[in-house]
Amino acid sequence: MAAEKLSFGTGGIRGIRGAGPNKFNADVVSRVAEGHARHLKEKASQGAGFMVAYDARHQSKEFAKIYAEVVAGHGFSVTLCREPRPTPFLSYWIKKKSCIGGACITASHNPGEYSGIKVYAATGGQVVHPEDKEIMRAIDSVEESFVPAAFEGSIDYLEADDDRAYIEDVATTLPMSPQKPGFDVAFTALHGCAGSLFQKFYRHLFQSELHIVEEQFLPDGDFPTVVQPNPEIPSTMHMVEKLGREKNCEIVLATDGDGDRIGFAEWDSAKNKYWYPTGNEILVLLTDFLLSERKQKSELDYCLKTIVSTELTDSVAKHHGASCRSTLTGFKWIADYVENNPELSFVCGGEESFGFLFGRYVSDKDGMSSLALIVQLKAWCRDQGMSIHGKMEAIYARHGYFLDRVDSRVFKSAESLGQVKQGLESLRKNPPQLVAGYKVEKIWDLQNDQYGPCEMTANPRGFSLSASLNMPAANVLQFYLANGSKISVRPSGTEPKMKVYYSLPAAIAKGDRGALTEKFVEIQSHVWSLLGDSRDDSQGVDS
Repeated sequence: MAAEKLSFGTGGIRGIRGAGPNKFNADVVSRVAEGHARHLKEKASQGAGFMVAYDARHQSKEFAKIYAEVVAGHGFSVTLCREPRPTPFLSYWIKKKSCIGGACITASHNPGEYSGIKVYAATGGQVVHPEDKEIMRAIDSVEESFVPAAFEGSIDYLEADDDRAYIEDVATTLPMSPQKPGFDVAFTALHGCAGSLFQKFYRHLFQSELHIVEEQFLPDGDFPTVVQPNPEIPSTMHMVEKLGREKNCEIVLATDGDGDRIGFAEWDSAKNKYWYPTGNEILVLLTDFLLSERKQKSELDYCLKTIVSTELTDSVAKHHGASCRSTLTGFKWIADYVENNPELSFVCGGEESFGFLFGRYVSDKDGMSSLALIVQLKAWCRDQGMSIHGKMEAIYARHGYFLDRVDSRVFKSAESLGQVKQGLESLRKNPPQLVAGYKVEKIWDLQNDQYGPCEMTANPRGFSLSASLNMPAANVLQFYLANGSKISVRPSGTEPKMKVYYSLPAAIAKGDRGALTEKFVEIQSHVWSLLGDSRDDSQGVDS
């Protein structure tokens, strides 16, 4: 049954396009839309607003129309984007129009053969527990024989002119007033759907033009010049870097397929190449910039990161008189925290996977406003007589260097995937007291069947339960070592992949970054041995 194959990961569903129950197709779209609409009818009256957007992928426009018609057929007032638009744009309009929810037909940064659906709540953020499970149950209840009724109602449309509201509102949340940056900037949309909107945003904010990678600017579902439209992968930045060199650009920018993730690099004249910060460094740099440039400060100010992101963010927030809170992995949890804590003053939030948000107009990571913020950061650093890279080194000098790495292995064969999942369960049942010779001081088990999410502390006889965590259950194990290091282990919610996140302070190597890298290799090797040492088979056969 097709419904049994559907599985929500981080707020939606995705798969390779094609016929059949294991592929993404019009059947899947109509069933998800039907289940979503049935769920919403239990929460809202007819006539409530609902938003639908879509990305650049093949058939996205067709799938979006199906989704819109099914939901509208249940009596909701549906607005559909006329052209491909980024997911943060959808989030903005859900909030702007006070909609009951929304959906975006997108597979984000996945390769071109994928399509998917991101499902949004009335908050403007992707759905979280328990609503995601409620929608899943509603989808499972859709009859096997279900066929959408012929649509006879009407659907409203967002046109290109409606971009202006998003641009003008979001621009007001930036820390510096609109002005020309005084340096050249190159940009690529990686064939995704953010190109025209970011170009308009840039013109409005900086009264100047970007250097555009024309071959990658227009939406193209084949993504012909990249393996996948993901700026986290260094090879996707090749063409924008080439243009940047030709035009003497100080920084180069990119957005992913649906415009929520970012990538950037800064020209390093001393080394004659571009410097690429990690996702954690982007998080720290933008958090530090926004906190330092606040026009008004309050003891209620706070920033957010996920539990697998760098611990350096906490030190930066404390330095600026703000707090730093942690959420589960997945940007939907950052948006959910902001929504559920209106009495506090949200400054910004981000994660290690190149996603960032500030302000209250959008409730999802926003690639366009984040790239504009990076341009302002560059201008601010120039005024201070330093580079962005120099600013990062100054932060390290003040708070201490952290080696933050994300390590993942893909398992396409059922045997390999099963082996590494078994390794994770073994790690949960028999947690090590030492990792590469370093004492494990504390473990957070966010999916403990007996107690719920819990904290375990080392003692001479092993580990004992000491506290409950104020987070929903999730398949995550987190180890805190006595040397100040943090190691997080979790399977991907959307791919056959195991991820391990490391945050290691340089203090464990007496400030020697080279020695710290050697210690990381030792720790990394031990962690994978504990997980069963399954090899990455990303080049293996599909299972």
